[in-house]
Amino acid sequence: MHAQSAGSTETDSKCESRDHGQPGHRCDLKGPILPIIHKYPLIDELLDARRSVFGGEESEPVFVGYRNHTYHMLNFARQWVDPCS
Repeated sequence: MHAQSAGSTETDSKCESRDHGQPGHRCDLKGPILPIIHKYPLIDELLDARRSVFGGEESEPVFVGYRNHTYHMLNFARQWVDPCS
């Protein structure tokens, strides 16, 4: 199923991409695809400084989950910002 919509649109008919119709394809995608950030020193520094809030070593899964969520939000937000700014 096409990621943009289930039906055909004007954008669909103009798309000449080889991956048109494949999962994850977006006809309206303009510009470079940004790489996913897996390491960001400021995030790691801020979270490590507050590690005790999560309850110590026994709550490591909670800490890791929160860290993963933080990176997910960072990568999600990056798609809305001009990479040149």
